[in-house]
Amino acid sequence: MKELHLQRRDWENLDVLERDRLPARASFIPYGKEKEALTYAGERSDRMLLLNGTWAFRYTGSPEEAPAGFYEPEFDASAWDRLPVPSCWQMHGYGAPHYTDLYYPFPVDPPRVPAANPTGSYLREFTLPDDWTDKDIVIRFHGVDSAYNVWLNGEYAGYSEGSRLTAEFDLTPFIRSGRNVLAVQVYQWSAGSYLEDQDMWWLSGIFRDVVLTARPKLHLQNIRVNAGLDEACRHGLLRMAVTVAEAAGCAARIGGQNGEHNGTQTGTQTGTQTGTQIGTQSDAQNRAHSDAQTGAQNETQNGSQTRTGSATDTASRPFTLAWKLQDQKGNLIDSGEENGIAGSGKTDGIAGTDKERSFTIEAEIKEPRKWSAETPYLYDLIVTLLDEEGEVLETTALKTGFRRIEVKGGLMLVNGKAIRLRGVNRHDHHPDTGRTVTPETMEKDIRMMKRHNINAVRTAHYPNDPRFYDLCDRYGLYVMDETDLETHGFELIGDANRLSADPAWKHAYVDRMRRMVMRDENHPSIIMWSLGNESGFGCNHEAMYEWCRSYDPSRLVHYEGDREGKACDVFSTMYSSPEKMRGFGEMKELDKPHILCEYAHAMGNGPGGLQHYEELFRTYPRLQGGFVWEWIDHGLRRKKEDGREYFAYGGDYGDQPNNGNFCIDGLVTPDRMPSPGLMEYKKTIEPISVEIAGWEPGNNEGAAELIIRNHYDFISLQNFRCTWKLEADGRLVGGGAAELPDLAAGEEGTLHIPLSVPAADEGGPVEHWLTVRIVLASPASWAEEGHEIAWAQFPLHACSEEAAGAAINSDAESPAAASEGQMAASQAYGGEGSAADNAAVPAGVPGAALGHQEPAPAAAAAAIRVEEADRLLTLTGGDFALVFDRGSGRIASWRHAGTPVIAEGGGPRLALWRAPIDNDMYVVADWRKACVHMAADDVRGSGWERLADGSVRVSVSIRTAPPVYAWGFSCTWVYTVRPDGTVDLTVQGEPDGTPPDMLPRIGLRMELPGSMDRVTWYGLGPGESYPDSRQAARMGLYDAAVDDLRFPYVKPQESGNRSDVRWAYLRGVQGSGLLAAGQPSFDFGASRYTPEDLEAASHECDLVPRDYVTLHLDYKQNGLGSNSCGPKQLPPHVLEPQAFRFAVRLGPVSGDAHPEQTAAALRSGGIS
Repeated sequence: MKELHLQRRDWENLDVLERDRLPARASFIPYGKEKEALTYAGERSDRMLLLNGTWAFRYTGSPEEAPAGFYEPEFDASAWDRLPVPSCWQMHGYGAPHYTDLYYPFPVDPPRVPAANPTGSYLREFTLPDDWTDKDIVIRFHGVDSAYNVWLNGEYAGYSEGSRLTAEFDLTPFIRSGRNVLAVQVYQWSAGSYLEDQDMWWLSGIFRDVVLTARPKLHLQNIRVNAGLDEACRHGLLRMAVTVAEAAGCAARIGGQNGEHNGTQTGTQTGTQTGTQIGTQSDAQNRAHSDAQTGAQNETQNGSQTRTGSATDTASRPFTLAWKLQDQKGNLIDSGEENGIAGSGKTDGIAGTDKERSFTIEAEIKEPRKWSAETPYLYDLIVTLLDEEGEVLETTALKTGFRRIEVKGGLMLVNGKAIRLRGVNRHDHHPDTGRTVTPETMEKDIRMMKRHNINAVRTAHYPNDPRFYDLCDRYGLYVMDETDLETHGFELIGDANRLSADPAWKHAYVDRMRRMVMRDENHPSIIMWSLGNESGFGCNHEAMYEWCRSYDPSRLVHYEGDREGKACDVFSTMYSSPEKMRGFGEMKELDKPHILCEYAHAMGNGPGGLQHYEELFRTYPRLQGGFVWEWIDHGLRRKKEDGREYFAYGGDYGDQPNNGNFCIDGLVTPDRMPSPGLMEYKKTIEPISVEIAGWEPGNNEGAAELIIRNHYDFISLQNFRCTWKLEADGRLVGGGAAELPDLAAGEEGTLHIPLSVPAADEGGPVEHWLTVRIVLASPASWAEEGHEIAWAQFPLHACSEEAAGAAINSDAESPAAASEGQMAASQAYGGEGSAADNAAVPAGVPGAALGHQEPAPAAAAAAIRVEEADRLLTLTGGDFALVFDRGSGRIASWRHAGTPVIAEGGGPRLALWRAPIDNDMYVVADWRKACVHMAADDVRGSGWERLADGSVRVSVSIRTAPPVYAWGFSCTWVYTVRPDGTVDLTVQGEPDGTPPDMLPRIGLRMELPGSMDRVTWYGLGPGESYPDSRQAARMGLYDAAVDDLRFPYVKPQESGNRSDVRWAYLRGVQGSGLLAAGQPSFDFGASRYTPEDLEAASHECDLVPRDYVTLHLDYKQNGLGSNSCGPKQLPPHVLEPQAFRFAVRLGPVSGDAHPEQTAAALRSGGIS
């Protein structure tokens, strides 16, 4: 074969976006039988051959180094490596993954890319099925990063770029019966790479499916479906544009230009080699042809002949185009036929091109069931091409849904109603395969989204695999389909609009938009097209918008970078603060809806403040929701040399420059474990809310009146049921079911729950909490019956004002759904379906849950002996010994019944520091500058006295301050040691000097023996909670291992805090331990790692457990915010330096003690 050489390489030539690529068209699967088509399973089609499997592969540093003539049929690839397709070659050790948020990893000189352009050469051998010999053969690549050339049997088939876009090539001129050799050469960098600077890993290769399809000479070339509604949104309007194509003769087409752009054939290899068989696939795995159908494989491997044909095969022969619409039960809704004559269609005048005949079909469908994210009803549309004898030439089936999308009165409407987007941004990602994601993983993502009240997804920042949209259609998610376009890196050189405002790039911009829209337009779930992301703004965006609105006026167009609304139908911003959003909501003159295409940056521990956005969405109709950034952490699973596993992020592969762990910013971990942030989001956006209206503390008999609001946009509450339970100090004392009013979407009503609230027991205050749950009354496609949708919790008796207010605002979903009995957190982050979902601490049987025998209160001593020796002050009672170090001002030793209560030297001290969370990434510099992390104690004085009741009071004056600066806290510590061994601790502090405006925490830090590895607490749980992230926590009695309190964030940081805790009991296997009782409450966290350990570690596997437990009992902790890429902590959640008084009662508990009775006793009576 003669080699062709070009002086300019296609992959950096703006005039060449493709060679011989077929025109873009809708995605559908051809079948030979209607029954098979209705399975929607490509593997059931006898017209499709999946080429996934093991391919021969050679990796080189540049195209020039690639093996010459590798595409020749007899090339010897026996020494080549083998690589699975689809895959990203960096995930298999060829080159390395490289993460950037906005940096281009090569010199910015568009459209040129480095000559050192890593190249992957692929070879794949396949056998043409016998029953395909009279058909046209098209190959479809669903995703190749970033540009590639294709050959078949040594003949050049075409070129394409646009990594996340489908490309098809006609292989008919080159196909042979029997053995065929497919060659693909992929280039890591291309001019298109300048348009693909998304916040993600740079990964290369054939990362999505490769499919062969066989088409009869007369076939369905394209099908456009618009299932809309009339203005009243009552009747359906089904519009179809069907193109029937007649293939030209193969001989005439060899070497012809059939693609979307004319250009000269390209090639870079010279020379040929002969050789042996190439890597193959298993027929059983990858195609729906029996052994009988491929029996001729061996006879045709040598001497195979190229097939030929001519246009006269179908010339002047009549055909029928038939269609029918049927519902989910198979009932016929409507049907029709159109007749045509093959050979009578149009042609573009180029020799050898297909002749096409287009049919426009319209039908009015009376009162169809409508599609929405809440009611995703789909109809089957079957389109069939028949010959003059009525035999099926080709058929296919498409799922379609009737809906209407428009903007009216400044509101985005679906089916005539304003909707609210409770969305997420989703990248394609898997920790083991990179950007190669299976349909099973896609479905898992969508089911998880639906289970967490999410109703919308933005395909950030590129079109997804077509099967993803099939799933969104089926399960019900609104989709913003985004063009594969981002030029973020130009911001760094101060020229954000560079490519977008350059007409030379117009064709590349519009080409990406056009290919996405034409492929995906038949999906009812897509309500908006997006012009891309973070690419400045310019005339090329306007050209994209004009083309899109002309081609598809049935949907809205989005682009966040268009500040003036020239090329978009909705206003959109990123990471706007609640204050700014309020301003947008109050701008009456705007005639377009406003959404947040990105907000609530979910990086590490966070995001905080979600409830403030939700309040605004419910207040201002034109603020129609948004998409949290983002769905999944982009960590890649790796192992260290010693076998320790971790999730890698930027820089872990030596990739420079990089943006570190900025890719670890999802609501689920890389292996798809729900994070506390996802639980918080689920609760915040729950579509049904419950408020209490008719209850007064002290009303022991009667009914609680609840207000129920239905925030769904379309559905009533018919398919939900309500249950309730009443708890006293965490113990179940009542419960049952309540009849939920059948409220229509947007309505509110009342619900009455009969209650009998017992009087407070003697021996301490009793808190009564009413918990109301709204669950599915019957199974959904994405969840089982009884799945919790919404819940609320209300204090009824003996609650402090502060606690009651916090709990009422914390109607939230825990990581595990509460049982109707007592909740527990034996696995605090078990996720959905974990053992923690239904675990319980049985009422009245604490031993069953806590793993020890029925306890008894500790014995009290008659008197406390006091001994002074140098700096030590020793207090000894009947069964305890407590030693103060007057030099450090701390408890140096504390033993009870011979067992250590604290680790040696681990007594309480003031804590101001926390291991920085990702959302502290900017403020932490200020904290370090102020040396907050170096604050240390300076004892100014101490003394002790014996009290009339036999207690001993020890007072210590301490100034806690950092070096360098003149600020600190002057504190008075008062320990009251009682004869029974309990210790009342009160710390009063006053800030002085000029401390930072915001502090990480104010609280106590102490160390306990490592044997105290379990904790029971009464407070908010079961997951972690913080001042601005506590909606998903509910009041209850919980139990967990200390190691399960922390959430395993990919990059270690502060985690595991529990808020509004009345008491916490840390213990070992035998039950001995320490009980801390709040006066009235505290935040607590316990861990085998110190804040310093967490801060120093880059990954979870770097952490080495200490032989002690670090316990934090906090007065307050700073909020989380989302300042890694968003607003700081909002004022109500900022911990400012302030005067404080913090009181807690500490009591040693023996193995036979009853912790709840002990807690009640410790909490009775205040600390003076």
